[in-house]
Amino acid sequence: MKQLSALLLFLLLFGYANAQSVSERSKIGALKKEINSTGSDTTKLTALLRISHLFSESTVRSASLTDSALAYIAKAEQLSSTQKNTAGLAKSWLMRARIFQDLKKAEQSELYARRVLTMYEARTNNLLLAEAFVILGDNLPDGEKMSAQKIAYYQRALKIYQSGGAKRTEAATLIKLSSIYLMGGKYQTMIELLNRAKKLYDAMQYPEKEMDLEFLYERFVYAYLGKDNYTEALKYGLQSVRIIERNHDTSLKAFKIYNNVALLNGLLKRYDTQAYFLKKALPIAHQQAILNNDSTMVAQVLGNLVLSKLAQHKPNEAIALLRKIGNRYPQGNLGWRHFINVNFLEAYTLAGKFDLAKVYYSKVLNQTAELEKFHSHQTTNYNVLIKYLMATGQQKKAITFLKLNDTACRNNSQIDFLAKNYLNWFKADSLSGNLKSAITHFQLFKTISDSLINTKKASQLADLQVSYQTEKKDEDIRIKAQRIQLLHKQAQYQEVRLLHEQTVRNVSIAGGIMLLLLLGLSYNRYLLKQRSNQALELSQQSLNAANDALQMLLTEKEWLLKEIHHRVKNNLQIVISLLNTQSAYLDNGDALDAIKNSQHRMHAMSLIHQKLYQSDNLASIDMSHYIKELVDYLHDSFSSDHQISMSLDIAPIKLYVSQAVPLGLILNEAISNSIKYAFKNTGKGKIAISLQPVGEQQYLMCIADNGSGLPEGFDLEETSSLGMSLMRGLTDQLEGEFALQDKDGLRVCITFKHVAFNESGIRA
Repeated sequence: MKQLSALLLFLLLFGYANAQSVSERSKIGALKKEINSTGSDTTKLTALLRISHLFSESTVRSASLTDSALAYIAKAEQLSSTQKNTAGLAKSWLMRARIFQDLKKAEQSELYARRVLTMYEARTNNLLLAEAFVILGDNLPDGEKMSAQKIAYYQRALKIYQSGGAKRTEAATLIKLSSIYLMGGKYQTMIELLNRAKKLYDAMQYPEKEMDLEFLYERFVYAYLGKDNYTEALKYGLQSVRIIERNHDTSLKAFKIYNNVALLNGLLKRYDTQAYFLKKALPIAHQQAILNNDSTMVAQVLGNLVLSKLAQHKPNEAIALLRKIGNRYPQGNLGWRHFINVNFLEAYTLAGKFDLAKVYYSKVLNQTAELEKFHSHQTTNYNVLIKYLMATGQQKKAITFLKLNDTACRNNSQIDFLAKNYLNWFKADSLSGNLKSAITHFQLFKTISDSLINTKKASQLADLQVSYQTEKKDEDIRIKAQRIQLLHKQAQYQEVRLLHEQTVRNVSIAGGIMLLLLLGLSYNRYLLKQRSNQALELSQQSLNAANDALQMLLTEKEWLLKEIHHRVKNNLQIVISLLNTQSAYLDNGDALDAIKNSQHRMHAMSLIHQKLYQSDNLASIDMSHYIKELVDYLHDSFSSDHQISMSLDIAPIKLYVSQAVPLGLILNEAISNSIKYAFKNTGKGKIAISLQPVGEQQYLMCIADNGSGLPEGFDLEETSSLGMSLMRGLTDQLEGEFALQDKDGLRVCITFKHVAFNESGIRA
């Protein structure tokens, strides 16, 4: 899933500079006057260093400002050398190192940083030395592998900042260090470092704090995105949104934040919210297009809307947006051209406009030649080509690209794409009649899917273990602090007692003896109270340990129940696949019908187990979702010659498994009978399904069609129909009432009571 996350989230790296602020210009003017008017060399040096810093850290980057900064730094160096001011000289070198770093001149930047190291090598706790270590770390390139040298530089700087109490620079260095672990994929370590930085920021108040927090929240977004925890990533993204909206920010920085939050909502399938944030980003993109005569950012927002519409299966809206992009994207940009062609092909394919899709099929086919055969981006090309070929009935050609996609996914470790490829391969084999290969590819799909689920569970377990150990460590620190405080109080108490004893002895020997007796009794009671408190603490610790053990057992039980439902669902799916394979070798129509009916019944039960292991509630089923999916499956399973519409009126009712299974089987039988027999003459009609409460803990489910109704002479008591017998038997199992109404079609109704169960699964 991490490759998918990286592919979907465009990490837009824009600068935030607009124009040199009025505040900066006024500060620079004031410092120039101070330099020209002051007679003190110390004051002049301070002013030179401050103006150099303002020029070097200006919100605008230009050659003239850089030259101005270097000129003032040279003056500060000369004055520092004259005064033999080592701190002023070191600060000048560090500013030079930063400027050369911005100019991408790493060797010159490192040269000045190492001068500071040489100057302060004996003074290991100097903050200037720490800044030199940070610059050396920044000069090392970021790569896919974590740099041990870069980590060492930052850690040495952190040690100095901690001992010197420089909280803000310590927090900033922790964020830099976390970014190395981002590149190395160690997201939990990254989160721990970011939490340390957050604690430091929370303990401080200064004007630029919100600007620092924005960058911190951005790092949190990337860390939780790497762990596939989109909800937590979105939480920090929204905190950045609050900051920019509180400051009425409409800069490129705000554009980046809106765009990233929109894409996170897309990953969570919250498409309305995604569109909301993209619409907030769009005016900023239009503003930048006017200022810079470049519509690339507008095209990026529209492109993200295209992906959103395709994910929602709204191809016509996606096509309209693609046309709206027009020539806004950079014409020489290979990635953008590929993006346009791929998404036009997918949109036209989804819309069933195959004549238009064919044009973009040729373009995508040509663009595969522009990349290496098994390049990581080829999987996007191959996937959309496969969709088009399967939609147009060209299964043999699709299998060619399925094989290429298989190799590309393996070479690039794109496991989630590989699972989807096997699912598409299964569909292509099924349509081609190659059932043996279809079963093989379906099993591979299930194996990889289960592996991904288990990997995610293992990651969650590791997170829980880390969280538990952290809490335990914090608790140990708290207990130690309490003990130290208690010892301190005991020491104070003893000092008071000694002073009191001396005073009493000076006043009266008799009074001293009495006072000693009273103090002895008080101290004895104090000791008894201490023992009692210790006993209570031990008892509380035992209770906490028992509660933790029970919570762990409960969690294991829930996971085991989910795994059982998962296995049952998988076994039913395998049986369905086996029956499907067996049907390929049968010529007898009745036998084929019997197998198909059995498949439908097993799917009805399989769907219940699927809903259970996908839900947090392992005891009950949301019937509104379950019935919709079952009806969709039955509608798709029968011949397309039947033009039958389905209407649903389902109340949000939750039932336990013991009632949901027979109800699902009754629904399967009733709908199957209507589709097969009710519309034989016309081939079209309507089936209405409803499930509504009709009284206290009483429900009514009806399946009605407007077809031909029951045959003449039909007797419910004498019929040998397996379907009718099943429905009546299952209704008895529900302790309900079964009724047929043969008027303007057939109406099958079942009335039953809701049965409640306790937490142990026993009927209440």
